[in-house]
Amino acid sequence: MALIVRAADGSVRDGFSLLDQAIANEKDKISEETIISMLGLADRGEVFDLLDAIFSGNASLALEIYQKLYQSGADILLIFDELLKITHFLTQIKISSKIKDDIYIPELERTKGLEMAQKLTMSSLGRFWQVLFKGFQELQLGFHSYQIGEIIIIRLIYLYDGPSPEDLVKKIHQKIEKNEDIKPISNTKVEDDSFKNFNQLKNNNDKKELNKDKSTHIFPIKSYRQFVDLFYQKREGILYTQLYNSVKLISFKEGEIVFNVEKISDSNFSRTVARCISKWTGRIWTVSTSNSNIGTILREEDIINQQKEIEIMKNDPKVKNILNKFPGVSIHSITSISETSEKVDETIKQQKTKGE
Repeated sequence: MALIVRAADGSVRDGFSLLDQAIANEKDKISEETIISMLGLADRGEVFDLLDAIFSGNASLALEIYQKLYQSGADILLIFDELLKITHFLTQIKISSKIKDDIYIPELERTKGLEMAQKLTMSSLGRFWQVLFKGFQELQLGFHSYQIGEIIIIRLIYLYDGPSPEDLVKKIHQKIEKNEDIKPISNTKVEDDSFKNFNQLKNNNDKKELNKDKSTHIFPIKSYRQFVDLFYQKREGILYTQLYNSVKLISFKEGEIVFNVEKISDSNFSRTVARCISKWTGRIWTVSTSNSNIGTILREEDIINQQKEIEIMKNDPKVKNILNKFPGVSIHSITSISETSEKVDETIKQQKTKGE
């Protein structure tokens, strides 16, 4: 539930929509893995490990963790959004140690956060935040998200390769206590060994990114429903939910879309949608907004269509006979047999995999 609340970002409507979507995917039990996969979220524990590797200056390990998060289906923007949130969390711990006793914060985050915060200074966290936030803005505007993410990580690791002011003061005090001459302390350099696997990782990821792009650039988008469904297929759960439940379509044609987003609070929503769809289809899309109320919302359209289908089904002689035999029974929804069989086949396949 905490994952859904965090993804909804304060919107009750989006929270309920995400919960409905999760129930539709897993009717028996909603697991953490289901939510993470559905929304393209990054595993919180692994993001902590990524941040720890960055603060430790271990470029090779940091890039490996970053690659693992990406291959597990995590959205690049959400990875760096989590890094920003954790950095802010570490800053809060530095200011108020009482946060470590907050029972509403998961035990893993409190323990790991306190351990990391004790090794850092407020000045280093401040510089880190500035560079990370600047990189996050670059990600929102760029097209090669994975490569930009790698460069941001490297930039953060090599943000400052000399001793901190606290380390300098400690060394001076140690020399004074030992009656040693105080000599200028030269900046230490981070060894290039941490980059020994960087080129290999980058080449492999470039090939995967290219193959991934090829697989998504081979089909046109002919309808708004196909447009919205693509966000679901790409595991952009939050954007999909907003497009399906809140966005009112005004006009649509290949490469150009106009919609009403008055129910969306995110000022970057249209830009994010345009960036994603342009990347997936290999062509530049023009995404514009309008104050017109003439259009329709997909969810409302589906509800109306479903009600029409139910009314038609009620008049079917066989269905009418069943309803008459069982007073109080009503038709709640209509599901395609093909969709049901696909879900059953998938469930059987998963059970066989677990059994093996």
